[in-house]
Amino acid sequence: MQRIGATRAAAGVAIGLAGSIEEAIHSVPSVPKIAFVTQPRPYLQLDGVLREVADVDLVARIMSMGRLHRAYALTGAICTTVAAQIPGTLVYDVVSDQARASGSMRLEHPSGVMDLSASMRKDGESWCVEKASAARTARRLMERDIYVPERFLGGRKKVAAAHRV
Repeated sequence: MQRIGATRAAAGVAIGLAGSIEEAIHSVPSVPKIAFVTQPRPYLQLDGVLREVADVDLVARIMSMGRLHRAYALTGAICTTVAAQIPGTLVYDVVSDQARASGSMRLEHPSGVMDLSASMRKDGESWCVEKASAARTARRLMERDIYVPERFLGGRKKVAAAHRV
């Protein structure tokens, strides 16, 4: 964790977010994010669902405030998708051939799979992002019983007063 934190702080100084390693550690602890990527492989999600190699184009994890994120930050996902289209990046080297060719990617993270895409064009020596999009996986935020008085059910006697949400 110390090595990851030191890398994050040095990157923060290198891109101008902080003037020193010390400032990056104490004043801007949330950025830049550190992400880990690897080629598709089977993985057991946090909810117990097994993801097979054929289900994804990239396996990724992202750090946030010194901890692995339980999902994958959307801002990081967009950046990861863009990096998957640029030859020479680590992401490009490990993403599936299909995703690299199509610009669409299924990114596996601890809580599910995100569908992402990016359209890029090369402008001289620079890459320009023309479009990036994402669809996030839904996760249950809560589960409880709610009780609705019959008078609010519009006279529908067939509807039970208790509904599971």
